Amino acid sequence: MIVDTHCHYWSLQGVPYYNNAPLELYLKEQRIDKISLICMNEKENEGMCRQVRAHPGTYFGIAYLDFNRMKDSLTKLRAWVKEGIVKGVKLYPYFEHFDVDDRAIYPFYETAVELGLPVLPHMGWVCMDEDASCHRKGSYRHTGFPVQYGRVMEDFPALKLIVSHLGGNYYYEFLTMAERFGSMIMETAWLPDYCMRHYPPLDMPGWIEHAVRFLGPERVMYAGEGVFPQDILRLDLPMAQKSLILSQNAVRYFGL
Repeated sequence: MIVDTHCHYWSLQGVPYYNNAPLELYLKEQRIDKISLICMNEKENEGMCRQVRAHPGTYFGIAYLDFNRMKDSLTKLRAWVKEGIVKGVKLYPYFEHFDVDDRAIYPFYETAVELGLPVLPHMGWVCMDEDASCHRKGSYRHTGFPVQYGRVMEDFPALKLIVSHLGGNYYYEFLTMAERFGSMIMETAWLPDYCMRHYPPLDMPGWIEHAVRFLGPERVMYAGEGVFPQDILRLDLPMAQKSLILSQNAVRYFGL
């Protein structure tokens, strides 16, 4: 079994890191059994709910949360979780211009802990031009820096915080934070882009193996966006550990 934990809703129209092929072809050719649908606005939430209801064996939802309408968003979130549609929540602080350790957001973290709901923020700074799919300019000061997530984890040590992109250019800080907080997990999405820009150059298999070495195979989770199942299968790790990364950790962490 293979679970891809990082796929955006817009990929239903064509997978951008797979030559814009239909998502169904990506799933078939890569032998992926279950995949997330990550939402970035309310319209995508609605479409995601329809898709998951229609194909519950294939898709699971990672919802968008509107912090400007917190009460209403949390009410919807509880209903979607109860229905089994939503298994996590996506945060995009540097596109939506909020600080992750702002106390105004704490009611969301409290709800996520109560529901056992994983939180998937974008982590690491990326160069996103005006033609990016989100059509919004990122704010560096709202990137979500490790020290801010450290404050959140100290206040909510049971929070299921997913370190997307292995933390990107903040890898070391997030690695050591995850060593301290056992409810955190790292995932592998979009690593080729970070490897390409890193200096000295990074080797993607070595990077993933390094995270496994310090966190253990139960704390690293497969996510796509240009990282493919074969990349995990080629790692210099026992097959049992690769199975954890490719599916078992996601099943356990998201409650699939």
